[in-house]
Amino acid sequence: MKSNHIVFCILIFFSAALYAQRVTNSDSVDSTASILKEKKYGIEFNPVGLLVGIANPGAIGARWYLSGGISLFAVSAHSEIAFPWTVAMGRNSHDIPLTIIKIDAAYRHYFGEQQFGLYGTGGIRYGYASGEKYIASNLRDPTGVKSVHHKFGVYVGIGYRHFWKSGWFWGVNLVVGHYVGNFPHRSGEPDLDDGPILMDAEALKIGYAF
Repeated sequence: MKSNHIVFCILIFFSAALYAQRVTNSDSVDSTASILKEKKYGIEFNPVGLLVGIANPGAIGARWYLSGGISLFAVSAHSEIAFPWTVAMGRNSHDIPLTIIKIDAAYRHYFGEQQFGLYGTGGIRYGYASGEKYIASNLRDPTGVKSVHHKFGVYVGIGYRHFWKSGWFWGVNLVVGHYVGNFPHRSGEPDLDDGPILMDAEALKIGYAF
């Protein structure tokens, strides 16, 4: 189910980015430059993950899926520093209670002359997973013993941002990377992701610059 969710988000990402690129013109870029000249920070939130998690927990493996971030715009005319985060609480594919927290630190460089449109990104991630160990022969039978899992990863990606004069903005992004170190699968313990590969796609993030 997770792979289907990622494919869906990738399709939404490219569709939204292509559409936004078509409607973008030089006037909107100039106005965005003047907006961000007075803005130093930004906050954003992804309502799609929250709504999907509530409506269909199996699609993303969690009942409550909260995703957002904090941005620092006063870096340069065409870059920013971002701190995305994710908190997911619910049951994993084995129906075991699981809590996941992901915290990133990322650098984003816009391909244009301003902080607007397509950008490339690179970042690092800390991941935390907490749940119950389960019996390997019966994956739906938790033992009641708590298990905690930590991971560190690096990634690269691409994204798109569109700003309005009011300070509101929206964006989409896709990142791919790898968790560093050796993380062998430990049968019967909750895991942060499917394996060492790191991949996230977010279809819609809404934010405000101030």
